[in-house]
Amino acid sequence: MFYFEKDFITEEERLAVKQKVLDLKEYWDNYENITPNGANIYSCLGNALYLMETQNQLPDAIQWYRQQILIDNFNWLYQRICSKIADMTMNNTELHPNLTVPGFHIGSVPGSYQVYRYHNDMSILSYDPYGNMETNYSVLIPIEAPATGACLEYLENNEHKKWNYELGAFHQWKATVDHKIGAFELAEGEHRITLQCHYYFNRKESCNYVYF
Repeated sequence: MFYFEKDFITEEERLAVKQKVLDLKEYWDNYENITPNGANIYSCLGNALYLMETQNQLPDAIQWYRQQILIDNFNWLYQRICSKIADMTMNNTELHPNLTVPGFHIGSVPGSYQVYRYHNDMSILSYDPYGNMETNYSVLIPIEAPATGACLEYLENNEHKKWNYELGAFHQWKATVDHKIGAFELAEGEHRITLQCHYYFNRKESCNYVYF
């Protein structure tokens, strides 16, 4: 159900990605109402499909100019992710041609946070009839974490469990797993930044498609 690869990106690369994400702050979007008190615990750099859905937005609302900004700055990382997935699955792997490119979740406001909603990543079936949930996975690469750490909270046999993240590592889990951002604390000046994406196998094109 879970896969982990240490040092997927180097420390130098991780710090460069972190700085670039911070440099692109003008393109962050804020998301609220995912905690019991409606606190804005994180921003998003890129259009996360499942967040657009919760706001009743459609794929045609994707801000393509922001997608291009992400590609211009992080294409090397996207290609490394695609190569990794291709090696693991033995299938051609590409960024999705019609949906969102991988993006970042960013926590930057000091405080203690607990997300209330578990979710899974199965909604891609609403957009692609040639997808199959048995081939759908979620991928996360931690870019920055507070001193208290960062983790994934998930359900297994109705039990609440936690998976601690390691900076710069490749983390993957089945998209059918109910999961959420793990509880965390941010001190002044700290950030919680993760690159996130998903992929599935399109049987018509015989290709894995990667999207946010």
